[in-house]
Amino acid sequence: MLRVLIPAHNEARSLDRCLDAVGDDVDVTVVAHRCADATAAIATARGAHVVACDDDGGKLAALRAGLAAIGPVDSARPVVLLDADVIVGRRTLADLAVALSAPGTIAACPPLAPVRPRRRTPLSWALHRYNAMRGFSSARRWLSGRCVALSWLELPSVDVLEARAAQAGCRAAMLAEDIWLSRAIVARGGEAAIAHVATDAVAYRAPETIVGMYRTWRRLRREIMACATLFPELPVPPTRSPDLARGVVDHAALAIFRAALTACAAYGSARDAFGLEEPLWAPVEESKA
Repeated sequence: MLRVLIPAHNEARSLDRCLDAVGDDVDVTVVAHRCADATAAIATARGAHVVACDDDGGKLAALRAGLAAIGPVDSARPVVLLDADVIVGRRTLADLAVALSAPGTIAACPPLAPVRPRRRTPLSWALHRYNAMRGFSSARRWLSGRCVALSWLELPSVDVLEARAAQAGCRAAMLAEDIWLSRAIVARGGEAAIAHVATDAVAYRAPETIVGMYRTWRRLRREIMACATLFPELPVPPTRSPDLARGVVDHAALAIFRAALTACAAYGSARDAFGLEEPLWAPVEESKA
């Protein structure tokens, strides 16, 4: 039976749909991470195992709590890490399990598909179109943390992170599990260890406003910097080509996206220059509003 681990922070609005898509024939553990809503109650009512976590160490703390509850991850006991606000396809989990059983495969990732935006603005349209083409930004990473099946997962301990942060002169140890995990898997088994599976796409909601885009850009930028600072020995994925446009409409979406991305970078740089941003290692709340 597949094991699914869902870290959730105040995801009462989306968790029901996520669990509906997962189905009843899998072993689901939901980590209610610092929740102030009905996330835990919904998960319990749906028959999922619920782990409460009040650690303020971000998503990494939630994953640690979940792994402590479900036990080791290896080829005999794989796990699917799933965000609480996404919807897997009918065949997705089964196909990921098959892909993960191949020799040398450590991680298996499905395709992603953004749902239609709730807003009707040029930017929301452009962001949706751009995400449908290639995913948000040209962040250098091999996999997305929204949905990934794993036959190996050993998170760095708090002591290791604190020691590396102290050596690097950081205020605190912050780590993005998806960016770190991508690099750790490739360091362990090479690029071939990550399988990109042609199966039903996982639906997710992309940012729709300049505020949501800025927060996403800021979070990705910080996480990449944090991983590079704390784990400089890990390999860095190649930068993807910034232009996957296929026609006039796609080029228009790409142009709007690039203009908005330039604005995000300029705004972030200005706030950094005037000391208006929170410290580099403080987590950034991501918004899709």
